[in-house]
Parts: sequence; structure tokens; C-alpha cells
Amino acid sequence: MKNKKIILSIVVSIFMCNLIFTSCVEPDEIEKITFLEKKVYTSEDSLIDQYPRTKGDAHSGNYFSRTDGGAYQYGIGILYPLNDTNLNRDLRVTINLWVRSNQINPDCIYAIALQDEATMVLWNEIKLGKYITEPNKWINISDSITIPGNLINKPGLIIKTFSFNTHNNTILDGDDLEIKFATIRKELAE
Repeated sequence: MKNKKIILSIVVSIFMCNLIFTSCVEPDEIEKITFLEKKVYTSEDSLIDQYPRTKGDAHSGNYFSRTDGGAYQYGIGILYPLNDTNLNRDLRVTINLWVRSNQINPDCIYAIALQDEATMVLWNEIKLGKYITEPNKWINISDSITIPGNLINKPGLIIKTFSFNTHNNTILDGDDLEIKFATIRKELAE
């Protein structure tokens, strides 16, 4: 009888320890990504590409976007009206872009802004200088930002993306822009 009590005590202790330790572990959080749309701009189409274009030594084709910090501070980019079905959903914006600068580590950015008519709701920037380690060479950049769903809270919002350069002695070229849009939903792993 005494052995049964000892064995029962050990089993109950092991069960309680497992219950305590396993209940303290938080489940992993995973992202569920729903692809919405991909847009590609090559600087070759004067009707589609609304930013200033330069003819010459492009990454591909004959044309590319150039910012010089003076008269041309804004470069390759798009306007993307948000669909009402994406209200209150986190939105991931992923860019893949070829850039070139006459400077190493230039203080230039790729801006991704959420706008409501004339009001800026959110400004995000991808610092291009951290990628540009050689002057006058085309370099591929791939990066992303996530816009929180609580900011996407009414119809009529627009996402504006563009390269941006305010430095007169810096030239920033851009070409072959690919932008992907996806909604992000976080869930607990099973």
C-alpha cells in the first residue's frame, strides 16, 4: 500500500509539473499573407511612367528615372488607391528596384506614404544609402514596410511611392521598379 501511495504521488507530481510548465509557454505567432497585386515599371512607357525619364545608360531598355536634388527631387514611383476591402488590414508594401548613384552611401530614400487627399497619414522611408556601396553601378534593392491596419481606416486612401533626393551634389537613378502589395494577418501557430 505504501508503494502505491509513493507511485501515485510521483505520477501526480509529474502531471502537475507538466501542466505548469506547458501552460506557461506562449504559442508562436505567424503571419498569414494574402497577395493583392504586383506593379512593374520599366521607365520605357511615357504614358504609364509619370516621373521624369532620362534616356541613356539604363539598367534595362533605354530610359531610367533620375533625381538630382535640385529641379528633380522626385523619381520613379507610383500612386496606388487602396481598395475598400482592405480597410483595417495591415498592408505590406514590398519594393524591388534597381538604383545607381554617383555617391557611396548617398542620403537618399525611397518613400512610401499613406495619404488621405492632401493630408499625410503615414510616411515611411527606405534608406537607399545602406545598399549603395559603389558609385555609378546599378544595385538591386529589395525591402518592405508594413502599414498598420488601424491607419487604413476609411475609403479613399492612396499609397504614394517614389525615390526622393534633396542633395544637389547627389544623382540618384532608378529603373525596373516592382512593387507588391499584400495584406498581413497575424495568427497563433497551431
